[in-house]
Amino acid sequence: MAVRLGGWYGGAPPPVMRPSSGEEIEMRVVPSHVRDVLGKRAAWAGAIALLALAGGPAQAAVTSTPLIVDPSSSALTPAATATQLAWEQNSAANPSHWDVRARNRAGGASWKVNGGTSSGYNPSVVQGTANTIIYQQAGRTDSNLVYYNLSTKTRTKLPDKVDSPLWEYDGVASTSYVAFMRYTSTSRVLLLYKRSSGRITEITSIKRGCDCLRPTWVGSSHLVYEQCSASTFACTIRVLTIGGSAVKVPRGAAPYDTYGGVLDEATGDLYFVNSTTYCGIFASVSRWNVSGSSAPEVIVDFPEGIDGNNLSLAPDQSVGGDSDLLYSQYDCIANDSDVYEVDSVNQIAGAHPPSLPRASGSGGRLSAPARLGGSPPAG
Repeated sequence: MAVRLGGWYGGAPPPVMRPSSGEEIEMRVVPSHVRDVLGKRAAWAGAIALLALAGGPAQAAVTSTPLIVDPSSSALTPAATATQLAWEQNSAANPSHWDVRARNRAGGASWKVNGGTSSGYNPSVVQGTANTIIYQQAGRTDSNLVYYNLSTKTRTKLPDKVDSPLWEYDGVASTSYVAFMRYTSTSRVLLLYKRSSGRITEITSIKRGCDCLRPTWVGSSHLVYEQCSASTFACTIRVLTIGGSAVKVPRGAAPYDTYGGVLDEATGDLYFVNSTTYCGIFASVSRWNVSGSSAPEVIVDFPEGIDGNNLSLAPDQSVGGDSDLLYSQYDCIANDSDVYEVDSVNQIAGAHPPSLPRASGSGGRLSAPARLGGSPPAG
Protein backbone atom coordinates (compact mmCIF):
# COMPACT_ATOMS: atom_id res chain seq x y z
CA MET A 1 0.00 0.00 0.00
CA ALA A 2 1.11 3.52 -0.64
CA VAL A 3 2.59 5.73 2.02
CA ARG A 4 -0.06 8.19 3.05
CA LEU A 5 1.87 11.29 3.95
CA GLY A 6 0.45 12.93 7.02
CA GLY A 7 -2.43 10.47 6.99
CA TRP A 8 -3.78 7.78 9.28
CA TYR A 9 -4.98 4.42 8.18
CA GLY A 10 -8.31 3.96 9.84
CA GLY A 11 -7.44 1.56 12.65
CA ALA A 12 -8.14 4.02 15.46
CA PRO A 13 -9.68 7.48 15.82
CA PRO A 14 -7.33 10.03 14.30
CA PRO A 15 -5.70 12.68 16.49
CA VAL A 16 -6.26 16.35 15.85
CA MET A 17 -3.02 16.38 13.85
CA ARG A 18 -2.78 13.19 11.86
CA PRO A 19 0.27 11.01 12.56
CA SER A 20 2.47 9.20 10.09
CA SER A 21 0.71 6.54 8.13
CA GLY A 22 -0.16 2.97 8.85
CA GLU A 23 1.11 2.34 5.36
CA GLU A 24 4.71 2.94 6.34
CA ILE A 25 5.17 -0.49 7.85
CA GLU A 26 3.03 -2.15 5.18
CA MET A 27 5.28 -0.67 2.53
CA ARG A 28 8.46 -1.01 4.60
CA VAL A 29 9.20 2.72 4.57
CA VAL A 30 10.55 4.88 7.37
CA PRO A 31 9.80 8.62 7.57
CA SER A 32 13.28 9.44 6.27
CA HIS A 33 12.49 7.41 3.14
CA VAL A 34 9.44 9.54 2.58
CA ARG A 35 11.15 12.86 3.19
CA ASP A 36 14.45 12.42 1.48
CA VAL A 37 15.14 10.74 -1.85
CA LEU A 38 18.87 10.81 -1.21
CA GLY A 39 18.29 9.17 2.13
CA LYS A 40 16.31 6.45 0.43
CA ARG A 41 19.10 5.75 -2.03
CA ALA A 42 21.68 5.64 0.75
CA ALA A 43 19.52 3.29 2.80
CA TRP A 44 19.27 0.89 -0.13
CA ALA A 45 22.98 0.85 -0.98
CA GLY A 46 23.92 -2.21 1.06
CA ALA A 47 20.81 -4.13 0.09
CA ILE A 48 21.29 -3.38 -3.61
CA ALA A 49 24.85 -4.67 -3.40
CA LEU A 50 23.48 -7.82 -1.80
CA LEU A 51 20.94 -8.10 -4.60
CA ALA A 52 23.71 -7.93 -7.19
CA LEU A 53 25.68 -10.67 -5.44
CA ALA A 54 22.65 -12.90 -5.19
CA GLY A 55 21.64 -12.39 -8.81
CA GLY A 56 18.13 -11.39 -7.76
CA PRO A 57 15.00 -13.50 -7.71
CA ALA A 58 13.96 -15.49 -10.76
CA GLN A 59 11.87 -13.56 -13.27
CA ALA A 60 8.50 -14.99 -14.22
CA ALA A 61 7.36 -14.22 -17.77
CA VAL A 62 4.34 -12.15 -16.84
CA THR A 63 2.73 -9.18 -18.55
CA SER A 64 0.84 -6.94 -16.15
CA THR A 65 -1.89 -4.62 -17.42
CA PRO A 66 -2.04 -1.14 -15.86
CA LEU A 67 -5.55 -0.40 -14.58
CA ILE A 68 -5.18 2.81 -12.59
CA VAL A 69 -2.00 4.80 -13.15
CA ASP A 70 -2.06 8.49 -12.27
CA PRO A 71 1.00 10.36 -10.94
CA SER A 72 -1.27 12.98 -9.35
CA SER A 73 -2.80 10.48 -6.91
CA SER A 74 -2.19 7.09 -5.31
CA ALA A 75 -4.44 4.11 -5.93
CA LEU A 76 -4.31 0.92 -3.90
CA THR A 77 -6.25 -2.03 -2.40
CA PRO A 78 -7.93 -3.13 -5.65
CA ALA A 79 -10.95 -5.43 -5.42
CA ALA A 80 -12.90 -6.71 -8.41
CA THR A 81 -15.91 -8.80 -9.28
CA ALA A 82 -16.58 -10.18 -12.76
CA THR A 83 -17.80 -6.78 -13.95
CA GLN A 84 -16.82 -4.10 -11.41
CA LEU A 85 -13.61 -2.73 -9.94
CA ALA A 86 -13.17 -0.92 -6.61
CA TRP A 87 -10.07 0.63 -5.06
CA GLU A 88 -8.89 3.24 -2.60
CA GLN A 89 -7.58 6.62 -3.77
CA ASN A 90 -6.50 10.03 -2.59
CA SER A 91 -6.11 13.15 -4.72
CA ALA A 92 -3.53 15.81 -5.41
CA ALA A 93 -5.91 18.39 -3.98
CA ASN A 94 -6.32 16.51 -0.68
CA PRO A 95 -3.65 13.81 -0.38
CA SER A 96 -4.47 13.01 3.26
CA HIS A 97 -8.12 12.14 2.51
CA TRP A 98 -8.92 8.71 1.10
CA ASP A 99 -12.06 7.48 -0.64
CA VAL A 100 -13.15 4.13 -1.99
CA ARG A 101 -13.97 4.50 -5.67
CA ALA A 102 -15.46 2.11 -8.22
CA ARG A 103 -16.07 1.74 -11.95
CA ASN A 104 -16.84 -0.93 -14.53
CA ARG A 105 -13.90 -3.22 -15.25
CA ALA A 106 -14.42 -2.41 -18.94
CA GLY A 107 -13.68 1.25 -18.19
CA GLY A 108 -15.66 4.46 -17.90
CA ALA A 109 -16.16 7.07 -15.22
CA SER A 110 -15.68 6.16 -11.57
CA TRP A 111 -17.82 7.09 -8.60
CA LYS A 112 -17.29 7.48 -4.85
CA VAL A 113 -18.47 4.60 -2.67
CA ASN A 114 -18.21 5.98 0.88
CA GLY A 115 -20.88 8.44 1.94
CA GLY A 116 -20.76 12.17 2.68
CA THR A 117 -17.51 13.54 4.08
CA SER A 118 -16.41 10.20 5.53
CA SER A 119 -13.15 8.52 4.61
CA GLY A 120 -13.16 5.14 2.88
CA TYR A 121 -10.56 2.40 3.21
CA ASN A 122 -9.80 -1.20 2.28
CA PRO A 123 -12.45 -2.39 -0.19
CA SER A 124 -12.59 -6.16 -0.40
CA VAL A 125 -14.95 -8.41 -2.35
CA VAL A 126 -17.37 -10.42 -0.23
CA GLN A 127 -16.39 -13.91 -1.35
CA GLY A 128 -19.28 -15.87 -2.83
CA THR A 129 -21.26 -12.83 -3.94
CA ALA A 130 -21.60 -11.43 -7.46
CA ASN A 131 -21.08 -7.71 -6.85
CA THR A 132 -20.74 -6.87 -3.15
CA ILE A 133 -17.73 -5.44 -1.36
CA ILE A 134 -17.01 -4.67 2.28
CA TYR A 135 -15.08 -1.53 3.21
CA GLN A 136 -14.28 0.69 6.18
CA GLN A 137 -16.15 3.99 6.47
CA ALA A 138 -14.71 6.31 9.09
CA GLY A 139 -15.29 9.76 10.49
CA ARG A 140 -13.47 11.70 13.17
CA THR A 141 -14.88 9.71 16.08
CA ASP A 142 -16.37 6.53 14.64
CA SER A 143 -15.45 3.75 12.24
CA ASN A 144 -17.68 0.98 10.90
CA LEU A 145 -17.65 -1.70 8.25
CA VAL A 146 -20.14 -1.39 5.41
CA TYR A 147 -21.40 -3.68 2.66
CA TYR A 148 -21.76 -2.01 -0.74
CA ASN A 149 -23.48 -3.44 -3.81
CA LEU A 150 -21.51 -2.26 -6.83
CA SER A 151 -24.45 -2.85 -9.19
CA THR A 152 -27.20 -1.07 -7.24
CA LYS A 153 -24.82 1.38 -5.49
CA THR A 154 -26.46 0.76 -2.14
CA ARG A 155 -24.85 0.52 1.30
CA THR A 156 -25.86 -1.94 4.01
CA LYS A 157 -24.83 -1.71 7.65
CA LEU A 158 -23.32 -4.81 9.23
CA PRO A 159 -24.90 -6.34 12.36
CA ASP A 160 -24.33 -4.61 15.69
CA LYS A 161 -22.08 -7.46 16.83
CA VAL A 162 -19.67 -6.32 14.13
CA ASP A 163 -20.37 -2.59 13.98
CA SER A 164 -20.19 -1.87 17.69
CA PRO A 165 -19.63 1.53 19.37
CA LEU A 166 -15.91 0.67 19.29
CA TRP A 167 -13.58 1.26 16.33
CA GLU A 168 -13.74 -1.50 13.68
CA TYR A 169 -11.38 -1.67 10.72
CA ASP A 170 -9.64 -3.96 8.19
CA GLY A 171 -12.74 -5.99 7.35
CA VAL A 172 -12.84 -8.91 4.91
CA ALA A 173 -15.90 -11.06 4.32
CA SER A 174 -17.52 -14.03 2.61
CA THR A 175 -21.07 -15.33 2.56
CA SER A 176 -20.09 -17.36 5.64
CA TYR A 177 -17.86 -15.08 7.72
CA VAL A 178 -16.67 -11.56 8.46
CA ALA A 179 -13.14 -11.14 9.82
CA PHE A 180 -12.13 -7.76 11.18
CA MET A 181 -10.08 -5.81 13.68
CA ARG A 182 -11.53 -4.09 16.74
CA TYR A 183 -9.69 -1.40 18.69
CA THR A 184 -10.47 -1.59 22.42
CA SER A 185 -9.25 0.18 25.55
CA THR A 186 -6.58 -2.46 26.08
CA SER A 187 -5.83 -4.22 22.81
CA ARG A 188 -6.42 -4.73 19.10
CA VAL A 189 -8.43 -7.89 18.53
CA LEU A 190 -8.83 -10.01 15.40
CA LEU A 191 -12.39 -11.30 15.42
CA LEU A 192 -14.28 -13.79 13.25
CA TYR A 193 -18.05 -13.36 12.92
CA LYS A 194 -20.08 -16.34 11.69
CA ARG A 195 -22.95 -14.94 9.69
CA SER A 196 -25.32 -17.88 10.04
CA SER A 197 -25.24 -18.00 13.85
CA GLY A 198 -24.09 -14.51 14.80
CA ARG A 199 -21.29 -15.99 16.88
CA ILE A 200 -18.06 -14.01 17.30
CA THR A 201 -14.75 -15.79 17.96
CA GLU A 202 -11.51 -14.10 18.97
CA ILE A 203 -8.70 -15.39 16.77
CA THR A 204 -5.83 -13.52 18.40
CA SER A 205 -4.97 -10.09 19.78
CA ILE A 206 -2.08 -7.72 20.20
CA LYS A 207 -1.23 -4.82 22.45
CA ARG A 208 -3.19 -1.67 21.73
CA GLY A 209 -0.05 0.25 20.78
CA CYS A 210 1.09 -2.23 18.11
CA ASP A 211 -0.72 -1.85 14.78
CA CYS A 212 0.75 -5.08 13.50
CA LEU A 213 -2.13 -7.48 12.93
CA ARG A 214 -4.82 -7.68 10.26
CA PRO A 215 -6.91 -10.15 8.26
CA THR A 216 -6.46 -10.09 4.48
CA TRP A 217 -8.92 -12.72 3.20
CA VAL A 218 -11.69 -15.01 4.43
CA GLY A 219 -13.68 -17.65 2.57
CA SER A 220 -16.02 -20.51 3.43
CA SER A 221 -13.51 -22.43 5.56
CA HIS A 222 -10.22 -20.49 5.67
CA LEU A 223 -8.97 -17.21 7.14
CA VAL A 224 -5.76 -15.52 6.00
CA TYR A 225 -4.13 -12.99 8.31
CA GLU A 226 -0.73 -11.44 8.91
CA GLN A 227 1.13 -10.39 12.03
CA CYS A 228 4.26 -8.25 12.13
CA SER A 229 6.99 -8.31 14.73
CA ALA A 230 7.22 -5.22 16.92
CA SER A 231 11.01 -5.68 17.10
CA THR A 232 12.09 -6.73 13.59
CA PHE A 233 9.01 -5.29 11.77
CA ALA A 234 8.93 -8.40 9.55
CA CYS A 235 5.49 -9.86 8.87
CA THR A 236 4.33 -13.47 8.70
CA ILE A 237 1.19 -14.78 6.96
CA ARG A 238 -0.91 -17.46 8.62
CA VAL A 239 -3.62 -19.49 6.86
CA LEU A 240 -6.14 -20.77 9.38
CA THR A 241 -8.51 -23.62 8.66
CA ILE A 242 -11.50 -22.31 10.58
CA GLY A 243 -12.11 -24.62 13.52
CA GLY A 244 -8.71 -26.23 12.97
CA SER A 245 -5.05 -25.31 12.84
CA ALA A 246 -3.03 -22.68 11.01
CA VAL A 247 -0.01 -22.91 8.73
CA LYS A 248 2.65 -20.25 8.23
CA VAL A 249 3.74 -19.16 4.78
CA PRO A 250 7.47 -19.88 4.34
CA ARG A 251 9.83 -16.93 4.47
CA GLY A 252 13.44 -16.25 5.29
CA ALA A 253 14.54 -14.80 8.61
CA ALA A 254 13.99 -11.08 9.17
CA PRO A 255 14.31 -8.74 7.32
CA TYR A 256 12.47 -11.04 4.86
CA ASP A 257 8.73 -10.92 5.32
CA THR A 258 5.39 -11.85 3.77
CA TYR A 259 2.10 -9.97 3.68
CA GLY A 260 -1.08 -9.28 1.70
CA GLY A 261 -2.14 -12.91 1.24
CA VAL A 262 -5.27 -13.93 -0.72
CA LEU A 263 -6.39 -17.53 -1.22
CA ASP A 264 -7.88 -19.48 -4.11
CA GLU A 265 -9.83 -21.77 -1.81
CA ALA A 266 -10.67 -24.25 -4.58
CA THR A 267 -7.02 -24.99 -5.39
CA GLY A 268 -5.30 -24.02 -2.14
CA ASP A 269 -3.04 -21.55 -3.95
CA LEU A 270 -2.12 -18.51 -1.86
CA TYR A 271 -0.91 -15.34 -3.60
CA PHE A 272 1.09 -12.91 -1.47
CA VAL A 273 3.81 -10.29 -1.41
CA ASN A 274 7.25 -11.66 -0.59
CA SER A 275 9.53 -8.80 0.37
CA THR A 276 11.89 -7.41 3.00
CA THR A 277 11.79 -4.55 5.42
CA TYR A 278 13.76 -2.59 2.84
CA CYS A 279 11.30 -0.89 0.52
CA GLY A 280 11.70 -2.32 -2.98
CA ILE A 281 14.40 -4.91 -2.30
CA PHE A 282 13.78 -8.62 -3.09
CA ALA A 283 10.09 -7.83 -3.64
CA SER A 284 7.75 -10.03 -5.64
CA VAL A 285 4.23 -11.37 -5.85
CA SER A 286 4.56 -15.06 -5.13
CA ARG A 287 2.35 -18.15 -5.02
CA TRP A 288 2.41 -21.04 -2.56
CA ASN A 289 0.03 -23.95 -2.11
CA VAL A 290 -1.12 -24.33 1.48
CA SER A 291 -0.60 -28.11 1.24
CA GLY A 292 3.11 -27.33 1.49
CA SER A 293 3.81 -29.66 -1.43
CA SER A 294 6.19 -27.20 -3.10
CA ALA A 295 8.23 -24.10 -2.39
CA PRO A 296 6.86 -20.60 -3.12
CA GLU A 297 7.26 -19.46 -6.71
CA VAL A 298 7.54 -15.97 -8.18
CA ILE A 299 4.67 -14.65 -10.31
CA VAL A 300 5.57 -10.95 -10.57
CA ASP A 301 9.16 -9.93 -9.89
CA PHE A 302 9.37 -6.22 -9.05
CA PRO A 303 12.41 -4.22 -10.13
CA GLU A 304 14.46 -2.69 -7.33
CA GLY A 305 12.75 0.35 -5.86
CA ILE A 306 9.26 -1.09 -6.46
CA ASP A 307 7.35 -2.97 -3.77
CA GLY A 308 4.00 -4.73 -3.62
CA ASN A 309 0.87 -3.68 -1.79
CA ASN A 310 -2.48 -5.42 -1.40
CA LEU A 311 -3.64 -8.24 -3.68
CA SER A 312 -6.99 -9.64 -4.75
CA LEU A 313 -8.32 -12.32 -7.08
CA ALA A 314 -11.18 -11.78 -9.54
CA PRO A 315 -12.92 -13.82 -12.24
CA ASP A 316 -11.19 -13.52 -15.59
CA GLN A 317 -13.35 -11.57 -18.04
CA SER A 318 -12.55 -13.77 -21.05
CA VAL A 319 -11.78 -17.30 -19.87
CA GLY A 320 -14.39 -18.99 -17.72
CA GLY A 321 -12.96 -20.56 -14.57
CA ASP A 322 -9.72 -18.55 -14.69
CA SER A 323 -8.71 -15.98 -12.11
CA ASP A 324 -7.11 -12.58 -12.58
CA LEU A 325 -4.70 -11.21 -10.00
CA LEU A 326 -5.05 -7.53 -9.13
CA TYR A 327 -2.37 -5.77 -7.13
CA SER A 328 -1.16 -2.31 -6.29
CA GLN A 329 2.54 -1.56 -6.46
CA TYR A 330 4.45 1.17 -4.71
CA ASP A 331 7.28 3.27 -6.16
CA CYS A 332 9.61 3.81 -3.20
CA ILE A 333 11.29 6.84 -4.81
CA ALA A 334 8.28 8.60 -6.31
CA ASN A 335 6.03 7.82 -3.30
CA ASP A 336 3.22 6.73 -5.62
CA SER A 337 1.00 3.66 -5.84
CA ASP A 338 -0.81 2.31 -8.91
CA VAL A 339 -3.04 -0.67 -9.70
CA TYR A 340 -2.19 -3.48 -12.13
CA GLU A 341 -3.72 -6.78 -13.26
CA VAL A 342 -2.32 -10.15 -14.32
CA ASP A 343 -4.84 -12.07 -16.45
CA SER A 344 -5.45 -15.80 -15.89
CA VAL A 345 -2.83 -15.94 -13.17
CA ASN A 346 -3.78 -19.53 -12.37
CA GLN A 347 -2.46 -20.54 -15.80
CA ILE A 348 0.95 -18.92 -15.26
CA ALA A 349 3.88 -21.14 -14.39
CA GLY A 350 5.78 -19.37 -11.64
CA ALA A 351 9.55 -19.15 -11.42
CA HIS A 352 11.47 -20.69 -8.54
CA PRO A 353 13.92 -18.15 -7.11
CA PRO A 354 17.39 -19.10 -5.92
CA SER A 355 17.97 -19.65 -2.22
CA LEU A 356 17.48 -16.48 -0.26
CA PRO A 357 20.77 -14.79 0.58
CA ARG A 358 21.51 -13.97 4.17
CA ALA A 359 20.56 -10.39 4.95
CA SER A 360 20.60 -8.21 8.02
CA GLY A 361 19.39 -4.80 9.08
CA SER A 362 22.85 -3.32 8.65
CA GLY A 363 22.34 -2.91 4.91
CA GLY A 364 19.54 -0.40 5.16
CA ARG A 365 17.09 1.32 7.43
CA LEU A 366 14.29 -0.65 8.98
CA SER A 367 10.85 0.86 9.17
CA ALA A 368 9.04 2.20 12.18
CA PRO A 369 6.92 -0.23 14.22
CA ALA A 370 3.86 -1.61 12.47
CA ARG A 371 1.00 0.87 12.11
CA LEU A 372 -1.50 -1.11 10.07
CA GLY A 373 -4.44 0.33 11.92
CA GLY A 374 -3.61 3.96 12.70
CA SER A 375 -3.08 5.56 16.10
CA PRO A 376 -5.23 6.53 19.08
CA PRO A 377 -6.50 10.07 19.41
CA ALA A 378 -4.22 12.66 20.98
CA GLY A 379 -6.16 14.35 23.75
